[in-house]
Amino acid sequence: MNRGLWVGIALLASVVHCGGDGDVSTGASSSSGATSGQGGATTSGEGGASTSSGLGGAGGEAGGGNMPPGPCPALVDANGTLTEDLPYGTALRQVMDVYEPDIPGNDLLPVFVWIHGGGWQSGSHKQVPPRIRALRERGLIVVSVEYRLSDTPFPTTISDVRQAIRFILTEGANHRMDATRLAVGGSSAGGHLAAMLGVASDVTSLDLTPTTPEPRVDLVIDLFGPAELLQMDADAMAENCNGICHNCADSPEARLIDCTGTLDSCPTEATHASPVTHVTADDAPFVVLHGTADCTVAPNQGQRMHDALIAAGVASEHFVVPGAGHSNGEVQTNDAMAVVHAAIDEHVLRCVRD
Repeated sequence: MNRGLWVGIALLASVVHCGGDGDVSTGASSSSGATSGQGGATTSGEGGASTSSGLGGAGGEAGGGNMPPGPCPALVDANGTLTEDLPYGTALRQVMDVYEPDIPGNDLLPVFVWIHGGGWQSGSHKQVPPRIRALRERGLIVVSVEYRLSDTPFPTTISDVRQAIRFILTEGANHRMDATRLAVGGSSAGGHLAAMLGVASDVTSLDLTPTTPEPRVDLVIDLFGPAELLQMDADAMAENCNGICHNCADSPEARLIDCTGTLDSCPTEATHASPVTHVTADDAPFVVLHGTADCTVAPNQGQRMHDALIAAGVASEHFVVPGAGHSNGEVQTNDAMAVVHAAIDEHVLRCVRD
């Protein structure tokens, strides 16, 4: 599919400062698990930045082919139905919440998968930012995925989100999900996991049990996710940040890869768990969003991700929000979401909006 040049609004970046009350904490303790077990899902009713972009090569869209874009559908009511804790596996945390838009009928609908943050050691699939839930206005089913945390052996955390995508690919049609129009996004640790889906779908060593189909997606929305684990402290120092020590023993990153020493004592594992390692020309297009005041995951991590994608010929839009910290609320500005919407129109809905 042809990659259009996504255009953002360019504003002067403000002076970098540390801070920001991120909605996820990479230093939090582990949570106990999903709010309900495997007894079955329940359904209820529901009532200024700088940008850089690049043109991609072949890209990685799972089902789009070369169909010419038609007009985008009209926006719909953002409310709809919520199916809670739909199992995609047998473990307690292998569940997803499904937010379906208010669209009558049985036609399959495009899907946006959201992956929560929390340093791979906390958080819940119940934490879905309002602007992500609002993607239902565009006719998308929004799926919020739970996953096992870093107190389980590596690569369980990554393997779980891969299994969730496979569930959508194989069983999604039973829940109105169109697996040929599939985007994934997440923030912080969730952004890292979303990026790993976008660049490493063919890396079977990231599965606990390698299986099929390959968990490919059509678009990745990466909100301030780590991109190169071994460079996180260097990037933070370059921004004069005095936050989390990512290289320290027992850091969130060390826990993710089961490293009992400092992160740099496990270079092979840290490299394998870094999205930039796996970038190839056939990867899904990306939107990388970051705030200039993020001292939890320094903004140069987003630049590293974008640069690696562009170097490989993959479509990537890098959108930087001046003054925003490690927070969905601060990064998901109107301008940033306009870039997200345009990418969804192009790569998932495959339409042209008036």
